[in-house]
Amino acid sequence: MRHDPAAPFGFHAPGTLPRALIGFCQAQPLTPMGRRLALWLRRVAMLLQGPVFDVAVRGINLRLYPDDNVGERKFLFMPQFFDPAEMALLADRLPRDGTFVDIGANVGLYTLNAARLLGPAGRILAIEPGPEAARRLRFNLSINRTDAAITHVDCAIGAEEGVLGLYLDNSNLGGSSLVRDHGGASTPVRVRPLLDVLGGAGVTGIDVLKIDIEGAEDKALLPFFAAAPESLWPRVIIIERSQESWGGDLLGRLKAAGYRAFGDSRMNWLFERG
Repeated sequence: MRHDPAAPFGFHAPGTLPRALIGFCQAQPLTPMGRRLALWLRRVAMLLQGPVFDVAVRGINLRLYPDDNVGERKFLFMPQFFDPAEMALLADRLPRDGTFVDIGANVGLYTLNAARLLGPAGRILAIEPGPEAARRLRFNLSINRTDAAITHVDCAIGAEEGVLGLYLDNSNLGGSSLVRDHGGASTPVRVRPLLDVLGGAGVTGIDVLKIDIEGAEDKALLPFFAAAPESLWPRVIIIERSQESWGGDLLGRLKAAGYRAFGDSRMNWLFERG
């Protein structure tokens, strides 16, 4: 099917056989055998459908491009394997009137899962600098009605205001990074300190903060904890396990700030303060 990014939602709805394969993949158990079967069947569905899928997954409307983004591919075909510890944490720790900050929001998978948990008093700040990821994010936000207020900020988070090159990962849109050169192109993006972004959005408290920015987490959070009042420190933090790329001791700073690691996640550190 011809890809038309401006087409209304539903234009790229999967056909009968791809839709059946998606349903079968999503029904597989959380076992190694279930995962292997789903991985095989999704290849068939992607060959049949093409690069774009307009779908509803777990009650969320999405236009997904599974060919070039690991997160989109996983959530489309295997949402049961999509960060299950983190999804359970959001359901348990994010109050109905809470605030969720999503740094490295990608195409909105965490943001829209969090939005399902929030009521009219809840709010989400989704921060994503990548031009293509931000375009997909905006579209996905536009096709979902949520009680919570969602604000998208089109910038990267760093130590100071400026412009840096975002290294693009053509095989995985979510792998684009300020610090990891994938050997491909880069694109200039605006960089802002987290404290400034929160102030501009009127955020005065954070219940859960998720940050996944491919090795630049220390550059975003160390300046924040040095400058922000404790009232603005998140109660819970989900942070990508990228410590091999960090230049500063972010784990030590979090421990000094009163955070403790908890939970069981292969991809992320889960921290709670108190």
